[in-house]
Parts: sequence; C-alpha cells; structure tokens
Amino acid sequence: MKVGVIPRGSARSYPDELALIFENKCITFSEFWDQVNNLGYHFLKLGLQAGDRVALLLQNCLEYHYSYYAFPLVGGVTTPFNFFMSNDELVYCVNYSKPRFLIYQPEFEEQIKLFKQKNDTVEHYISTEELQAMISEEIEPIKRPKFSKQSTAFIIFTGGTTGYPKGVMLSHNNIISMIAMAGQMLVQGTKEFKDTFLDEKIKSKMLTALPLFHGAGLFLALCSMFGGITFITQKKFDVVDTLKTIEQEKVTFVAMVPTMLKRFIESPERAKYDLSSLRTIIYGAAPITPSVLGKALDTFPNTDFVQVFGQTEASPVLTIMSAIDHAKARTNRKLLASAGRALPGIELKIVDYEGNELPPGEVGEVIARGENIMQGYWDQPEKTAQTLRDGWLHTGDLGKLDEEGYLYITGRGKDMIVSGGENIYPIEVEDALLSHPAVLECAVIGIPDEQWGEAVCAIVCLRPKIKEGVDITEEDLIKYVKSKIAKYKAPKKVIFRRKLPKSPQGKILKRKLREPFWKGKERQVH
Repeated sequence: MKVGVIPRGSARSYPDELALIFENKCITFSEFWDQVNNLGYHFLKLGLQAGDRVALLLQNCLEYHYSYYAFPLVGGVTTPFNFFMSNDELVYCVNYSKPRFLIYQPEFEEQIKLFKQKNDTVEHYISTEELQAMISEEIEPIKRPKFSKQSTAFIIFTGGTTGYPKGVMLSHNNIISMIAMAGQMLVQGTKEFKDTFLDEKIKSKMLTALPLFHGAGLFLALCSMFGGITFITQKKFDVVDTLKTIEQEKVTFVAMVPTMLKRFIESPERAKYDLSSLRTIIYGAAPITPSVLGKALDTFPNTDFVQVFGQTEASPVLTIMSAIDHAKARTNRKLLASAGRALPGIELKIVDYEGNELPPGEVGEVIARGENIMQGYWDQPEKTAQTLRDGWLHTGDLGKLDEEGYLYITGRGKDMIVSGGENIYPIEVEDALLSHPAVLECAVIGIPDEQWGEAVCAIVCLRPKIKEGVDITEEDLIKYVKSKIAKYKAPKKVIFRRKLPKSPQGKILKRKLREPFWKGKERQVH
C-alpha cells in the first residue's frame, strides 16, 4: 500500500460516515476520496512529476488533509512548512527543499512576495481558494507516474543544530509501517476499543489542535483516516472550544501536548460540559512531569490515557505507553516517569559512546531501528550519516530501559529543548543573542516550566557598557531575539552573569548551569 490510497479503504468501508470536520465544514469518506483524486489529477495536468515537492504554508485547515494524500497519490512529495518560523527561516526552507509548487493561505501574502524575490524554483504559487476550486472540479483521470513504496512521500522539517531546520524524508513504506505498528497500540486495552470498535452504535471521533505541519499531527491524521475515525481539526487550541466540541460532537479521542493537557484539567469551565463521550486522552511530543500526569489520571479516573514518544525521524513514534500501562501507573507511580515500551517491530537499545549495548538500568543514548525509520535528511548526506549508523537511528536522547522494557528518558543530547511540543536548539537562540552588540557571551538551557514542560532560559554576560547610563534589560533581549528568529524560540527568562562556568578547554559547562534548576525534579524530559 502507498500513502495516497489510504482514504480509498475508508471510503469503501464507511462511505457515508464523516471523515473530516473543520469549523462548519463536514466531509464524508467517499466525498473525500473523490476530491483527493480530483486534486491529484489537476496537479498532474499542471505538470507535476514523480519526486516533485509541493510545499505548504498553511495554518490548520482542510487543505492539509487533501495535501497529505493527493500529492503522494500521484508521486509528489508533500512538504509542509512551520508557519511559526521567521521569514529568514522560511526563505531558507523554500530554497533548501526546492519545491515546484507552493500552496498558501491569504494570511501569508507577505511571505509569498518575499519568496518570489528570493527563490527561483517555485513555478506555481497556488492559494487555498484556487486549491478548493481544483478539489471541487471533476477532471478526466490522467495516467499516474510510476513510483515505488520506497519513494519519498513527505519531507517534514525538524530543528537543526546549524540554526536551520533539516528536512526529514519519509517514504510511503515508512508511513504505512508506522500506521501498522502504532494503530493497534493506540487503542490496546482501551475503553475506546471495547466500546467503539465492538459497538457500531458508537462512532470514533478524534479531536486535536496539534499543528498539522508537525510529525505528531500528521501521524494522528493518517491513523484516523486509515481506521475510519472522524478527524476534527481545530485551528488553534482553546480550552473552552475543546470542551464545547467534545460535548457537541461526542468526541471519543482527544490528543494534546502536556501544556494543553494541563490547561484542560485545570480549567474551571470543565465542570460545565458533558464529557461522558470521552474514552481516551492521547498526549506526547513534549515533557510532562509525573505530578501533572498523576493529576490528570485523578481528574479523569474513568478515561484511558495513551502516551506517544518519538521523533520526526521515526515517522514519528518509537514507544507507546498504553492504556494498560497507565492503569498500572495508577497504583505503581514509578511508571508515571516512563515513556512506555517500543512498538512491535521496533528494536530499541541503549548504548554507550562507543556503541556498546548497555544492560537494563544504565543510562546511555537511545537508538532504534525498524521499517518506520526515515530515509535520511533531504540533501544533507553528512548529517544523515551522523544520525543513521549501521541501520540504527541515533536519537540523541539519553535514557535507560528497565527489566520489563519500559523506557525512561533522562536527558536530551545536543542540549535540545522541547517547549510546548516544539523542538528548540540552543545554538539558534545563542546565535541570535550574540548578534546583539551588548552581548559578550551566552548559554541557552532548558529549565522546568509547569506550563510549557521546559522553558528557554538564556544566561548572558554583557560587554562593558559603551556609554554610561545605558542598560540592557531582560525585556530588551527577549524582544530582540523575537525579531531574529521564531517567537516561540525566544527566551522566557534571561539571567545576567559576570562570567560563565567553563572547562579547561574553554567550553561552557551547561550542565553546571542547569543543575540548580533541575535539582530534586522528578523528571527532566518526556
């Protein structure tokens, strides 16, 4: 099977059931499959060839779902951009991925003008209004180009240690393998499986506000389409809107990052709504403390929880902490700190710096292999070779396995920060800070944050003042960084120091900077 034909199976099995709900629009599985074909054939008529990238600059919308299938159906490569990125980062992405087609919403007209000035590979700029016209207009079928299951279906951008994103190439086989491995695990032992899959009177509905340019959003949407589950997309997360939608649509699944989950369980509005349809809460993509998870379990004692852990390079799941595992965690609180166990079909190992496998309980780098592991980074063979070694994905995460195979993440390699579900590499923030004339040196670290899981903290040494009476404030530096890179990457906190701790070789010792903030914490990262 290839990605583009996923909707065909649901259209045959559930033709009149709702496939998608977005705002006031509802689309059945049969309608969706017909429209996916229309769009694919229109792009072939425009000249799309196998391997051509189709870039997306969109907020959450229905056009994302069409793009997930229509372009892979005819051999194209769907390439979504993170719209939160700065203009410089977006220009880099469009020049790096070299798409022939770019689909955009009216909100991004300014960026499109910039692309037209600084890029010469995009031949067709297509607005969502024009795209909708293609989706609705029937067209005579055109012969599809030949391509294999090993052909690239998606390029999903992830953070990069060079200060710019890397494009993760995921093949049709990567995606289908992930759905096959993870789909059953998502509902294993859940009330969702018992009540919904064995009782045709109950209709499964998935609700999420996760961004659809993100690997997690892609994963959930694909699994829902494959399983005949109605997928309800929110443009952005709002607690009251989420509560209303659960009640009105009788939502059975809801998927959140921990920051959303925390606001959801703490909302004073929650008691006003009927949430009895809710069977399963899926969470992941960011750090969560055992205390927040424990509170969530206590708040929803009759609801199942499923945790998903991984990275984009794994399509994007490596481990799942199932509903059965969470049931154990209600009495065995140690499991609250776990990221679950490897999916069937995924091999997971903990290795030392020389690549030797470590026994249970010892901390090392988490590595994995399986059919879901990426093909590599687009047009970056050296970085691919660093990450994929002897068939194993080197995640850069530090962790340990217990005797039962539960994974416990203890730290992140390369000092990556995960804040509100987004990966942030300190070097990007440090580069922006060091471009300020008043900054002598700096170090950026992740510190614990109840709302975001981790928050970006900059520890800064200023240059001797050039003029007396001129002060640089925390607010000044945060505002400056926001003008240079995506706003979500900017520090939430800036600490001024006279000097930074360093090794004899002159390397800044970030471990010493982090220690005071993390001392006594139950868990550093998810």
